[in-house]
Amino acid sequence: MYGDKVYLGTLDSKLVALDAKTGKPVWEAQIADPTLGYSETMAPTAVDGKILIGTNGGEYGIRGFVRAYDAETGNLIWNFDTVPENSVGVWATTDATGRSLHRDIAAEKAALARNGDPSKRLGGGVWQNPAVDLVHRRIYFAVGNPSPDLDGAVRPGDNLYTDSLVSVDLDTGKYVCHFQYIPHDVWDLDATSPPGLVQVRDNNGNHVARRQRRGRMVANRGEPRVRAGVCHQSEPADDLHGDPSTIAPGSALVQTGRVQLWLYRLRGATSGWN
Repeated sequence: MYGDKVYLGTLDSKLVALDAKTGKPVWEAQIADPTLGYSETMAPTAVDGKILIGTNGGEYGIRGFVRAYDAETGNLIWNFDTVPENSVGVWATTDATGRSLHRDIAAEKAALARNGDPSKRLGGGVWQNPAVDLVHRRIYFAVGNPSPDLDGAVRPGDNLYTDSLVSVDLDTGKYVCHFQYIPHDVWDLDATSPPGLVQVRDNNGNHVARRQRRGRMVANRGEPRVRAGVCHQSEPADDLHGDPSTIAPGSALVQTGRVQLWLYRLRGATSGWN
């Protein structure tokens, strides 16, 4: 609910606004074509006169997106495609923790030469609510798995921006930065929870690590400790793209399909831990 209206997405890929007092429809927007695999299973996010919504269908060859609609009229304000025209990336051979992805890069490059970039059918749904930073006018959201989910042979490259934390401008939808934690995912390890924005600093202004223990968030002073099955520090990540001066202060949290909690520093530094 936002103002005098209730907003919801439908399985046939519509965004609907209802009068909060009467339940009568006020406006309806067809977000995408459900016959092409698109659907809606997420709750819209209402903020600053906008209704934000992504799309489901990452297993069905869609091209994911996040869109902002005018809360009063239902008119489209902006659209951000979660898969860019060039989805290849850097041909990463490890995930963000340094684990080998066991990719056959030569075979993938041959497939790319034969069939071209799969960006139009690469998946990348956004089915969880974004985190909103009103101070810096940005949103952060987790992009889902590539399509087809478990067969990487037909989708060569890193499959940007699937399995990524992405930030865009709240007012324009313009890309700010992304961090891909699982390039070319063939294990369905996309995020399983929405991101959250946090300020994690001690009294001296130093970065404070957090870890998850038995379903709780625990803050530790200093560097993350190595704990089997809980968290361990990753190497500094170099693939958080964008001008560091434009990245918001604080940190963004997102949990992946490996049941690991990732912390992304969003002010200049591009290190993370899981």
